[in-house]
Amino acid sequence: MDLTDAQKAELSSAKARRESLAADPQRPTYHFAAPTGWLNDPNGLIQWDGQYHLFYQHNPHAAKWGPPYWGHAVSDDLVHWKDLPIALTPDMSPEDAGGCWSGCAVNDNGVPTFVYTGVETDRTGKQTTCLAFGDGELLNWQKYEQNPVARWPKDLNVIRNAYRDPYVWREDDTWYQVVVTAFDDRGQALLYRSQDLKTWDYLHPLIPQELRDALSDEGSIWECPNFFALGDKHVLIVSLAGECLQYPVAFIGEYRDYQFYPESMGRVDHGYHCFYAPLTMRDDQGRMLMWGWLQEQRSGEAQLSASWSGMISPPRVLSLENNTLKSEPIEELKSLRQEHFQVEKLEFGKGLKKLDLKGRALELTLSLNFKEANEAGIVLALAEDESEGLYILYNREQGSLSAEPRSPNREEGIWSSRPYTCPLELESNTLNLRIFLDGSVAEIYAQGQCLTCRLYPDKSSQRVALISDGTTYLEKLEAWTMKNIWSNSERL
Repeated sequence: MDLTDAQKAELSSAKARRESLAADPQRPTYHFAAPTGWLNDPNGLIQWDGQYHLFYQHNPHAAKWGPPYWGHAVSDDLVHWKDLPIALTPDMSPEDAGGCWSGCAVNDNGVPTFVYTGVETDRTGKQTTCLAFGDGELLNWQKYEQNPVARWPKDLNVIRNAYRDPYVWREDDTWYQVVVTAFDDRGQALLYRSQDLKTWDYLHPLIPQELRDALSDEGSIWECPNFFALGDKHVLIVSLAGECLQYPVAFIGEYRDYQFYPESMGRVDHGYHCFYAPLTMRDDQGRMLMWGWLQEQRSGEAQLSASWSGMISPPRVLSLENNTLKSEPIEELKSLRQEHFQVEKLEFGKGLKKLDLKGRALELTLSLNFKEANEAGIVLALAEDESEGLYILYNREQGSLSAEPRSPNREEGIWSSRPYTCPLELESNTLNLRIFLDGSVAEIYAQGQCLTCRLYPDKSSQRVALISDGTTYLEKLEAWTMKNIWSNSERL
């Protein structure tokens, strides 16, 4: 790569900062985190010359929100990442002096192009759509001197300057863009059209307003839209924001005459406040991949003390089944498997059944037959004295899967104040789970659904145990320790 001296110095500093945090037991080893500082929404996902590029909202100066930059990393395999120089800095006054907020990246006839939200002053500032153009290596970006290129329609009563997070695609040799907003205290997506990405014509709300008014959701503001074809349907993913509310939902329906007609709605991830602002891209294998921001669930003081905040999920492969969005982990994660552990054909009774397995970076697959039990599951990050751990339980009577971090020292903002839950009807009497544990995060997959949670155990809490309220039969459990993705990042 053709780096300037300043960029080389930046990357050298980033490497040193990343290495200085490597011993933090709460920090992930195979989920992506910024070298240091604050990270939130994934941005600008694009595959370029065979490599995957991830951009993300970033404050490199402190582990707290600040007018965002766009951080940048690259991967050959969606698993191992290498830091690259910061792509966007909030330095175009007044267009993005309040931050380069979320957006996407497109290939405009060989020109890599960011379409992003510029905020003119601060969180209360005016929000518009801006452009930046990259070089052939996606290392250097030039902002369009005539930014902004789109604003909200003057005849719409947009609340709180809510107008952001453009998602752009090409259709019939024309560019289309959805931008999310809110008016009349209801989130909505607006549709625009352009021939050159620089001049946009507003068309109408993506969802006919009479249908939008009838939709049941709790979001007073929509954020971070994704709109794409999947199978014979279209999917609109938006993140619902409101008072004490943050989670993404997927609307499935028909797209015709440049309007979207939802037929169903469901949660994208069941980890309340943990998985947010997902962004999608279709790769050269035809897979629709989705990344999400894994938010912290500990206090701001704890985040500042740690010098880092937030991580990005490994990409998930999306599919549709019975008008429901399903997600599965990418196959590439299997390349990180190391030491193997296996138990099968084990019957156990009420209480904890500790296994000869420990770890803070694990992948596990589990198949449990309930027999006489009503509630059973697995405990991760269990302390030797059983004082804390992540309890992952399925309750047959309630038809729900839950994940609850338990600790005697649980404090508001440190451990979840309630279990994370996911409605789940078993296809048989057997529960099948695939779980990824990585420091302070766990992603739990069951029947195409995912429940993500954050946990902050003591560094010595690493045991794994089975748990049940009655006789249960373990058909099979497999586990692998997972490689650190940064140990050979220089190979890229």
